Amino acid sequence: MKSHIVRSGVCLCAMVCALSMGGCSLLTPTISDAQSKTHATVSDMMLVRSGTLTVGLNTSDAPQAMMDSRGELNGYTVDVARSIAERLGLKVSFVNASSPGSALSEKKIDIYLGTQPDARSDALKVSASYLTSAVSLFGHDAQEARSLSAADLSGVSVGVQDASASQRVLTHTGITSKITTFKNVNECFEALAAGKVDYVACEATAGAYLARQYSGLGFVAAIASPKEYDILLRSTSIDLSERVTKVVDSISEDGVLEAIHTAWYGELPMALSDRLVSGIKPEAASADQDSVLDELGGGTGQTGSAGSDKSASSGA
Repeated sequence: MKSHIVRSGVCLCAMVCALSMGGCSLLTPTISDAQSKTHATVSDMMLVRSGTLTVGLNTSDAPQAMMDSRGELNGYTVDVARSIAERLGLKVSFVNASSPGSALSEKKIDIYLGTQPDARSDALKVSASYLTSAVSLFGHDAQEARSLSAADLSGVSVGVQDASASQRVLTHTGITSKITTFKNVNECFEALAAGKVDYVACEATAGAYLARQYSGLGFVAAIASPKEYDILLRSTSIDLSERVTKVVDSISEDGVLEAIHTAWYGELPMALSDRLVSGIKPEAASADQDSVLDELGGGTGQTGSAGSDKSASSGA
């Protein structure tokens, strides 16, 4: 399976390059109004580096974090981290880390943004959640307006990346659809736009990011229980954790978090728990999704769109 994950990452990189040269810019989205409010100054005693919030994240977890064609780090998670640092009155720096454990315990970073199997460690503390994602279905506008049941999907054609986690999740939901496989998620969306399949199954953030290139395509429903991206700190970083939690509450309440989410994922709902296809087996599907995320080292990994299906990106 690891070979499929590697292949998926390559496909995602191709997608990122294509988008950076084409219609979907990978430049940091402009979030108007305001990254204005600044909370109480954070003592340097709380930080790895004076005056700087050092953030760990997986830089290959596109579109949450990725390098653009100019070699600059961008993505939804990157923008969230920048917003948090600004509200704390700090500069921000990024450290690539596929998992939070060692980076936090060795004090290479102050906080980690992502979803990781070792996040359950007693040495780590979850300060707040900032994103949810799940393997989901994407389709045409007419399909988005109504709730879907497993019965609705019986016999319809669903495009999915071959040998991906999304394909396994789809198989375990109990949906009796006709599965059509493609090399990568880009090809899935091309087929959807051309009317060759009725839906595409891929990871939600990956699909939403890619769907922005296609008129009339968008999120329809989740087929696995949503997983959260969390902000993690050392369990001893109590004061910093409290400040970060307040900042996340602040950018959630004043709309900044939603604006960043919309800039990267379009009209993808921020909450997916009430958007599950009815009559499916989300527990079985989610267990499969979890096992893949653990192998990837975290993140809903998916990002992608593109090819990798982390679901597009990761390997879903």
